[in-house]
Amino acid sequence: MKTTRILQIGDIHLPEWSASETDVDEKDGEFSREIIQDLKHSRLSQVLKGINKTANSGTIDAVFLMGDLTSYGKKEYVAPAMKIMDTLLQDAGSFPGPKIFIVPGNHDVSRDDAKELGTLGKFAHFREAAEKLNWASPPVEGACSFELFSADSTSEPLTTILVNSSIGSQSLHMLAPEIERSITESEGGNRQPVAILSDSIINGGSEAPDFGGAQTSGQSLSEQRYRHLDTPYVSKEAMANIIQTSSGAGSGTVLMCAHHNLLPQRVPRISPYAEMLNAGFFRSALLDTNKNYVYLHGHIHDDPIEVIERPSERFGNIRSNAIVTISAPPIWHGYNEVALFHDQSGDVFLIRVTLYRLNASGFVGNFSDQDTRFIPLVGRNEVLLSSKMIKLWEYLKNHTRTFPEIAQSLSNFEENELEHALMAIFCAGLIEIKNLGLARHRWRVSTLGDAS
Repeated sequence: MKTTRILQIGDIHLPEWSASETDVDEKDGEFSREIIQDLKHSRLSQVLKGINKTANSGTIDAVFLMGDLTSYGKKEYVAPAMKIMDTLLQDAGSFPGPKIFIVPGNHDVSRDDAKELGTLGKFAHFREAAEKLNWASPPVEGACSFELFSADSTSEPLTTILVNSSIGSQSLHMLAPEIERSITESEGGNRQPVAILSDSIINGGSEAPDFGGAQTSGQSLSEQRYRHLDTPYVSKEAMANIIQTSSGAGSGTVLMCAHHNLLPQRVPRISPYAEMLNAGFFRSALLDTNKNYVYLHGHIHDDPIEVIERPSERFGNIRSNAIVTISAPPIWHGYNEVALFHDQSGDVFLIRVTLYRLNASGFVGNFSDQDTRFIPLVGRNEVLLSSKMIKLWEYLKNHTRTFPEIAQSLSNFEENELEHALMAIFCAGLIEIKNLGLARHRWRVSTLGDAS
């Protein structure tokens, strides 16, 4: 049995990414500026340090970046953003580092490239920059698949699919005719474009969009219009490749990554083509494969975790199949560590998402300081539980024990293996774990039910 550990990093938006500092209540205007600056620290730098520490901890199997490396198609920042992340993610002393995967976001597409190079050519700079760093080749035509191996096991790899949901970005032919004409004519100097957004937004008023704390530069008509040329969808070619790859996957779980969200975002968004055009069809097609999907995405600058399933197909404690969508926050707010716990057949029975976020003091703490979410994908107990786990459950019966007590008493379990075994027994409904969202040394385990 194995655990696959993933580092998920959200939108970056170089050069606008936030470099905000912690606050100092300045009452003395003549006080030393040098000391004041020494009292502050950058919130973004703390997140980057946390990413570096987590990525090079020796426990991460892969890193997934959600796209939007830059803003408004400033492609000259794409390669520098990748280089910054490559330096953070792969310390010289930790070679070989984790495998790095990335998908393009709508802001990574240049308007000029879209016009001159076409639907696929506009991603050439993005792919070249990733491949130059020996990252996995990002999707362009729609989707590409990989086999992700866990470092702690020689068992079957996890089928991984990268999806280009930004293929429609900056494509004028996908806009309403009046908007397309206004943009085309204004670029030719014939007339002013229509005001797609309100004047208060265009003129940089209080309604001006932001990056959740990052500073934006200028709110020109061109930049405002850019935000409305995002036309997210999954192409029919990509859809066919995804379904074929998923159906042929060896295990019942597929890992997928795209920039855009599958479900509408929580915050109301007033914008044309704001959501994925064929998201409903895509969700239905995925559920029809009878596979479980772990769907990683960014784009919305929020961090919900949501489960999509067909309720009529749930029987007892068995979830036939589901799509678990996990959104990463923008990088200046933090990042996620996603742990996938596999059963004896290689299927994922439990997803653990650890939310590394800045605390009130502007620091990213250790694992035990973070908020944690558990999403069970429960299967049959005979697959979930090995004979060794049944013996562990029998040892636990009629007692409440802490994790350190169990580890000390059972020398035949290494601590990571013991954690995995307890997670499996927990998902089978046979034990209760108090303090489950905290570090494992604080767990208190008591038994429930019958293993039969």
